[in-house]
Amino acid sequence: MKNNLSVLKWLDIAVSGIRFGPDRAEVRQELLEHLEDKAADLARVFPDIPEKEAQERALSAMGDPEELKTSLAKVHKPWLGYLWTASQVLAIAAVLLAVVLCGVGALVDRYGIISPEGAVVIPGGYMEDCYQSGVDPWRADGPYPREGGALRSCVAVLHPRDSARAAGYRFRVARAGLFHFQDSLQDPGSWTLFCDLRAAGLPWEPAADEALRWVRGVDSAGREYPGYYPEEQDYLVTVNTGHGCLLERDYDLTVIRIPPGTEWIRLEYDHEGVQWSLTIPLEEGDQDG
Repeated sequence: MKNNLSVLKWLDIAVSGIRFGPDRAEVRQELLEHLEDKAADLARVFPDIPEKEAQERALSAMGDPEELKTSLAKVHKPWLGYLWTASQVLAIAAVLLAVVLCGVGALVDRYGIISPEGAVVIPGGYMEDCYQSGVDPWRADGPYPREGGALRSCVAVLHPRDSARAAGYRFRVARAGLFHFQDSLQDPGSWTLFCDLRAAGLPWEPAADEALRWVRGVDSAGREYPGYYPEEQDYLVTVNTGHGCLLERDYDLTVIRIPPGTEWIRLEYDHEGVQWSLTIPLEEGDQDG
């Protein structure tokens, strides 16, 4: 039937009123299949009927193609087809944008590659995430069972509200875990603060990762906690390389050797004319012994 010129001409006229191309092709195929079914029915009823005659009778039974053209044009509005196409394009664009902004790595757990048995075989930032959540990764039932070493206990899980804006970015600590570290039961120990530092705003320049190493600290008693830069003394504040989306980067920031009982820590940044600070109260948050 696909070689019958009368059939092909009839089909072309019938669907010519459908302006949306994909709809037009789909309806044309449906009409062709309907014609083939009618011709096959005639051949079953009249076994001796010639194939071409069966096709012509089936075509005649389908009616005037001009009238069908008008009816189909009313049903198949082009804007519906274009709207559907646009929605598909936008969906694909959204996925591509997410990959561009966040990177493929952002779609994978940044805290480590998990083996089929569930063990973390490449820790990555897993331990920092545990500490920021108030979980001891070295606990007996954890992935790194403790075999001696320092005694650890979570003092508090913190969600500071303070934020700062500088150089087109908004800085904040999304969460923090305060831990008490002791070498032994006789050792008074000290606190260590594990922070999830976020920087959101303009697309982040890679050089800014290095710049954040100028972050230093000061506490409620006036004690200072030097950062990685300037390299004049042992640093007590460390900031690891950022990860995450281009529009928001997060950093694992750690402050060590905090005397127990300290009320707050203020993170300070002052480098190349850019200044900001964030205060983290150490007595707030969910307590976890």
